[in-house]
Amino acid sequence: MSFRGGGHLEKLNLHAVGYALATSVFIASYTLSDGSGARLAASASSYAVYLFLADGIWSLILCLAVRGPQSLPAMARNWKVGAITGGLSGTAYWIVMWAMTKAPIAAVASLRESSILFAMLISVFALGEKMTVWRSAAALGIVAGVVALRLG
Repeated sequence: MSFRGGGHLEKLNLHAVGYALATSVFIASYTLSDGSGARLAASASSYAVYLFLADGIWSLILCLAVRGPQSLPAMARNWKVGAITGGLSGTAYWIVMWAMTKAPIAAVASLRESSILFAMLISVFALGEKMTVWRSAAALGIVAGVVALRLG
């Protein structure tokens, strides 16, 4: 998916590949941390509550430190949207942590990261980006990996 326009191999965007690899290291790190934490905690729910509370407190502190108290009115004006999206995001994240207490962490993580397929479909159908041969091949590779998980 890192090819510009999917045309030629010489147009491989090395910066995009580097960012993708760095992102994968961070994703693997927090996935293993969350999977281990959820398994070691009394329950996935208790782990999630403490994680979300700590994240929320630190996010507020960082926001106030960087943007100052003038950021509070902007947050107050948009609290409904923030509450809805935060609730949906938190629920999705909790489901993943719960699943990692019931199934191998690697399998759950692989299925979770298959969400990139939805992002690709949104980019093509909603944003009008081109569906190139390289993107199609990458999507098929992801689907093959999910199928291989089921077969294995």
